[in-house]
Amino acid sequence: SRPSIDCTRSRVSVSGLGQLRVMGDGNSFVTVALFGGVATDLSLGDFTTCTGLTGTAATICANEKANNSAKRLTIPLGASVSAHIPMLITSVNVWVAPRYSINTMVNCPAGAACGSSGGDLRLALGADMPILGLFAIRAAYDMGQIGGKSANYWGLGGSIGFGGVH
Repeated sequence: SRPSIDCTRSRVSVSGLGQLRVMGDGNSFVTVALFGGVATDLSLGDFTTCTGLTGTAATICANEKANNSAKRLTIPLGASVSAHIPMLITSVNVWVAPRYSINTMVNCPAGAACGSSGGDLRLALGADMPILGLFAIRAAYDMGQIGGKSANYWGLGGSIGFGGVH
């Protein structure tokens, strides 16, 4: 995303991920899965139209749409290995998930320099602790390259799982 000078231009990411367990089940010590997904960014201009606007408002709206039309599309493909470690009153799941992320630009305006397409190898590892079978606390570290530059992230969060899935 390219924020404006006053930080008013912002985007949100939307994503979807599918997973296929190829080894193990909910009671196994070790589980292996394959996964794939898609992610992109959205801005307010994606949901608004300039119809009915005139003068300066129409110009600003058209410029905003033109400046934010390009989208980075990311398609991660990978595998995960997790280990379930039972403890006294709960358990801890530790996991590692290497992936190859295909990155491409879509809706790039003619003549614009939107960046290159390509792919990056990434590795995520972490642990989560289920609470009462429905909630989980998760900590993770994601590392690797994005566009040829090192990009590493720590994360801490929570999840709600239905049917024992987190």
